[in-house]
Amino acid sequence: MNEYSEKQAIHDWLEMRLLAPREHSELCLQILLDAGCDGAQIDDTEVLLDESEDATLAARPQALVTGYFGADADQNALRTEIENALREAEISAQISSEILRGQDWENNW
Repeated sequence: MNEYSEKQAIHDWLEMRLLAPREHSELCLQILLDAGCDGAQIDDTEVLLDESEDATLAARPQALVTGYFGADADQNALRTEIENALREAEISAQISSEILRGQDWENNW
């Protein structure tokens, strides 16, 4: 890969996060996908460690649903679209966002 191609491969991202009741996490994920996110994840469990080597997964009452959009996305328009979809689905969720700076993960481990 030449230097120009390498620079093109490193992108900034707009991370949109929805904190919502766990039972609505799949609908929140679909709302982010419908809004055009390039990738998404649901974090609705936590790891409980005990004194042994065993761990238990426990459900959280609130899920953090995260979608990743290109950093050039119109953040205000996305927020409005997501708020409208949440209202239509009758889901109460807190929305937050952050720009994530692209990194050269191949060399920044």
